[in-house]
Amino acid sequence: MGWHRLEFEVEATTVDDLTEVLECLGATSVACEAASSEPRFAEPGVPETAHWAHNRIEALFPDDADPAPIEAALAALAEGRWASPVRTHLAEADWGREWMQHYRPLSFGNGRLWVVPSWLQAPDPDAVNLLLDPGMAFGTGTHQSTALCLEWLAAQLLTDRRVLDWGTGSGILAIAALRLGALHGLATDIDPAAQRVAEENAVRNGVADRLSVVAPEAVPPERHDILLANILLEPLLGLAGSLRERVQPEGWLVTSGVLERQVPVLEAGYREAGWRMDEVALLEGWARVGFRPA
Repeated sequence: MGWHRLEFEVEATTVDDLTEVLECLGATSVACEAASSEPRFAEPGVPETAHWAHNRIEALFPDDADPAPIEAALAALAEGRWASPVRTHLAEADWGREWMQHYRPLSFGNGRLWVVPSWLQAPDPDAVNLLLDPGMAFGTGTHQSTALCLEWLAAQLLTDRRVLDWGTGSGILAIAALRLGALHGLATDIDPAAQRVAEENAVRNGVADRLSVVAPEAVPPERHDILLANILLEPLLGLAGSLRERVQPEGWLVTSGVLERQVPVLEAGYREAGWRMDEVALLEGWARVGFRPA
């Protein structure tokens, strides 16, 4: 079985309408990614948008679907919102190879830590190798905010440390901390699907006995040596006070998921909540900000 692939480039205001149309026309899958390198995160104080300013939409239709009436329907419904798609045909094997070729092992901490997709060989069997495939939950090490956190973890001595990962997504940061020597990890996410994925990844990486995954309301009122929060600016600002009660007096809060230009806003909010900014690291416009209890 093969696929008909239709590709569009559209503005943010068009993404949801086009997605709905494609699904109604029988698309097996519809994916959205940035058409350029700009982040989709909003300016400080502005609600986050659901999409990037410029988006690439890719829809797959089964091989036995006739693309002519699909494209005719798309043209009739466009009303100037999208142009005619670029159509290509993919054989089943071609699609599998195309999807998988975008991923490769990623190295952090000068090779101390690797994130390796399951279909590839670990470049260094003696390093700490995380087996992690792209899936439903955020976090494979490819995004700058996750990479910044993994670099920080790979540079630490984590033996006997207790780690809390707030907004865990795939569980990558908590699992990395445990594989790097942390004693116990607690991971939380508001998304039940992410909780399930994090648990599955913990099993795959042999740390399920040391990682607890819970909903935010079930996080116990205890302090941790390290708290990782790779989330957005607005949620981070809202959590500044409550996170203060979950970090040991000599512990670390490591935040990420914010843009470089948002750092002053984050620092001001956390200073008011009893934190002092200890370090800032930057990667391609993104920032990791470390705080200590003041």
